[in-house]
Amino acid sequence: MSRKYKYTFFTVFLALAFSFGSMKAMDFILKVREQQLLEEKGTVLPDVFVLEWQEKDDLTVHQVEETVKCWEESVKFTTHNPVSGQISIEQAIKESKSWMKEMSLGISEWGGNDVEIDLGAVNAVLGTIEEETGRQQAEPQNSFWKVEFSNHSIQGILYVNAVTGKIWFADITLFEYLPDQMPYWKLKYFLELAGLQATHKGSVQNSEKTESLWKVKDSQLCAKMEFLRTLDMPADEKDDEKGQLDVDEKKQMKECVKITFKLSVSSS
Repeated sequence: MSRKYKYTFFTVFLALAFSFGSMKAMDFILKVREQQLLEEKGTVLPDVFVLEWQEKDDLTVHQVEETVKCWEESVKFTTHNPVSGQISIEQAIKESKSWMKEMSLGISEWGGNDVEIDLGAVNAVLGTIEEETGRQQAEPQNSFWKVEFSNHSIQGILYVNAVTGKIWFADITLFEYLPDQMPYWKLKYFLELAGLQATHKGSVQNSEKTESLWKVKDSQLCAKMEFLRTLDMPADEKDDEKGQLDVDEKKQMKECVKITFKLSVSSS
């Protein structure tokens, strides 16, 4: 082989080697960056191993009770990717819209069941409870989709159980269609939509009509509601850059109603 052809072959070889090496280097950089984004956004954490859902039936009342108790005693919300037997992010958002519609929150009383719920900007992340002791195996029913939404008339956070697709915790702020008083009867709807049966004794309210409790039949579970009338602004109207309201914005604050629903384990 002549020196000319040797030189040409060597040049081509170097070019290919450089190109291949650049691709490998770029792939490595992208993988590192991807892992950084996953950890920053809370999509996956390697220290949490979530078991797959193996049972065919829905959760029993006892399993619901145990899960709620674990959440009340938890120390940290740790995000992870869905495992087999858990619902997807699309299903979680769909269930959230259906729940809001069934509960008639953010809808005028004369709107009817055909009104479409607009949650505005929606964000959802899946997570489970984390113990203080490093690596753990988490039960699949201990995971919840945290669905956050906001627009000019309503904002809230719903916790959708990743196995049942039921909402067990909800924090809602209404800026329109404000109820005149605490809608304590919605606690029964909340329990039924959570797949539980309320006792026939009805709800127990405090003297200020700001809190209500309704027990679950044959269980230590109960549903709690908190009702607060206050002043606030929709999230999409606040100045996110400053992180606080200036004087003019405070003057624009309007009356709103904050309603919290949650399952809890009664000590009695």
